[in-house]
Amino acid sequence: QLACPLDLGCHSVCRVTTDLVAKKVTDASAGFLHKAGNLALGGYVRDLGKVNAVHFCYDSAAYPVTIASEFGHNLPYTEVNEETKEEVQRPAKNWFTIGALYRPTADTAIRAKISHDGPIGLAYSQTIRQGVTLSLSAQLDAVALKSNKVGFGLKFDA
Repeated sequence: QLACPLDLGCHSVCRVTTDLVAKKVTDASAGFLHKAGNLALGGYVRDLGKVNAVHFCYDSAAYPVTIASEFGHNLPYTEVNEETKEEVQRPAKNWFTIGALYRPTADTAIRAKISHDGPIGLAYSQTIRQGVTLSLSAQLDAVALKSNKVGFGLKFDA
């Protein structure tokens, strides 16, 4: 991991995976993050450049709101099925996700997230007492209305 001095708020990382038997690189990833005050900008390249994404986050010091977004692009590439030795074409694909976190009190969190392909996520978390958090969540699919989900969580911290 390579990093700029921490006071600049700039970090970068690189990872390479190799197959020593086949003598080839099987995966390579690189990423960066720059944070200045309450703004953060990051990005990554994954799977030998097949997936590229940029993250943006705004964390307000004056208001209990955090807004984050991700924009990405998959490059077109060809995969080979190891069993059948058949080539599969993977087309280019763009995506985006935007989310928000609202903390009206120190013990309460309301989250919302929407993605380009339809899912809308909503969550409410309440700290009942120190170490015990109750969560309620729902995922609504704006495209296929039959795949909606509801969740309930109870978290205990030691």
